Amino acid sequence: MAQRGAMRMDRQTHIPQELTNLRQWVVWRYEARDGQRTKVPYMPDGQHAKSNDPATWRDYQSCVDALPEFDGIGIMFAHGLVGIDLDHHVDEHGKLTDFAQRVVDQLPTYWETSPSGRGLHALCFGELPSGGRKNTEWQIEMYDAGRFFTVTGNHLIGTPTRVAYLGSQLTELHQSIFHENHPERPRSSLVISS
Repeated sequence: MAQRGAMRMDRQTHIPQELTNLRQWVVWRYEARDGQRTKVPYMPDGQHAKSNDPATWRDYQSCVDALPEFDGIGIMFAHGLVGIDLDHHVDEHGKLTDFAQRVVDQLPTYWETSPSGRGLHALCFGELPSGGRKNTEWQIEMYDAGRFFTVTGNHLIGTPTRVAYLGSQLTELHQSIFHENHPERPRSSLVISS
C-alpha cells in the first residue's frame, strides 16, 4: 500500500501556476471498492468530495497541507480544464509507447506521470466534443467534467511546463479516437495528425 502523503514536497514546484490558482482541488486515498483498488476524492477535513459539487472542492494549499493524512492531491474538471489519461503506456524504463508519444507530440501542454509511473496525464484548457470519453482498446480517457485526476508533479521531461489552451488539437484527437470507426486498425497504426 502507498505510504500516506507519498507525493514528495519538492515536486509541488513542478505543478503549473495555472492549476494551483484554481479552486478545484481535492485530496484522495486508495480504497477497495468491489474488489478493486481505487482513488477516492476527499476534502482536506476528511469528508467525501464530489465531482459534481464545487462546494466540496478546495484551494491547492489546503490540500497540500492535508497530505500527511492522504495518499495524494487531485484536481476536478470544470471551467474549461480538460484531462487526458493514458494508462499503461510507460514501461519500467520510462519509455513511452509509440501511441503515447504521438499523443504527447500532438498536445503541447503540461504532461506528468501518474502515481503508478506507468501512465500519463495531460492537463490543458479547451472543450471536448460530445461523445466518447473512454477507449479501452487504446487505454485513453478524455474528460472535462464529472471526474478528477490525481496530480503528482512528476513532470514529463520535454513537454511544456505550462497548461496550454488546446482547441483544434483536442477536437482532432477526440475525432480520431472516438468517431472514426476502424475496428481492424491496430493500436500502433492509429492516425493522429501531426
